Amino acid sequence: MNPYDEQQVLQFADDAISAFTAAGCAPDRSAAVWLGRMQFDAIEMGYPAARAKHLAALRSTLGLTPQPPQPRPPIDKPLPPREQFLKWVEGKPFGQQTLLDLEPTLRAAGWRLTPPNAVGDRTKVKPPNAPWTRVGFGEGKWIWLVQPGDD
Repeated sequence: MNPYDEQQVLQFADDAISAFTAAGCAPDRSAAVWLGRMQFDAIEMGYPAARAKHLAALRSTLGLTPQPPQPRPPIDKPLPPREQFLKWVEGKPFGQQTLLDLEPTLRAAGWRLTPPNAVGDRTKVKPPNAPWTRVGFGEGKWIWLVQPGDD
């Protein structure tokens, strides 16, 4: 018995929508039936086999030639702020320049970086909907020290 795999379900839904589009018609209520059949079979035969079987059957029903499902990159899930920050600095040298180089990435993700402190270092980040967090510099390594009430 195979466990539920949401990415496989979403990928089949994308494949099914593409098949309906290629056939020149909008998905209708039968799309839910195709999805249900695929999930039912996936329990026993696994998602890749069930996706291929039901996509081929759907394409045939729609008058299209069978085509295997195309692999898709995994859907990125947001990481908690600490893990996201550590992923961004992973393998990079500890230091002010690394943090400054990350500023465009931080901004694009909705994060903020403090202005320079008295010695010119920028030592804290603020993830969206989270408090300011000290990330290092006196410690000589990356840290994650939440600064409560420092909004």
